[in-house]
Amino acid sequence: MGYKYFSGHEYFVTLKTYGGQLFFDTEEKKQIVKDRIFEYSKKLQIKIVVYAILSNHYHLILRSNFWKNATKFLQMVNGGSSYLLNKTENSEGRGVWDIRWTRPINTEAGMYYVSGYILGNPIKHGLVRGLEELYDYRFCNYQEAVQECGLEYVDDMIHQTIAMNLDLETEEQYLIRERGLAK
Repeated sequence: MGYKYFSGHEYFVTLKTYGGQLFFDTEEKKQIVKDRIFEYSKKLQIKIVVYAILSNHYHLILRSNFWKNATKFLQMVNGGSSYLLNKTENSEGRGVWDIRWTRPINTEAGMYYVSGYILGNPIKHGLVRGLEELYDYRFCNYQEAVQECGLEYVDDMIHQTIAMNLDLETEEQYLIRERGLAK
């Protein structure tokens, strides 16, 4: 299924692994995804606003003035990370990435809640035990967000999404209506 991207918008993107398998269960494997994200974002002029890489999925908020590059960016990240992971595990040809979920973010409130959701995802999935550990988690940009927006603001974003027990993929209709995400 194709997605249409438009210049001047931020997009919330989630990529899940095939069957939810924990293909990226070590720091070395997560680093493969992170390297591809930042290599191709630079090459294709895609701004990564917020990101988190977990064991079986990753989340991004993307922004670009060249949206023809968005689909190419995701293909390069997913194809490159699949190839490298499979090569290191001697599993060439294995499917790695499965489901892509993409939605534009249309409001400031939408950006706030989606950013909090993404930044808090390592806590939600038990990769870190709290905000103190999140500061040192290398596979999301919590530390950058704190430096840019302040600790209290960023922690509030995360606490609100955790308190609301949001799961942006399963509560899609609520978020479209209440939080500024569009179909």
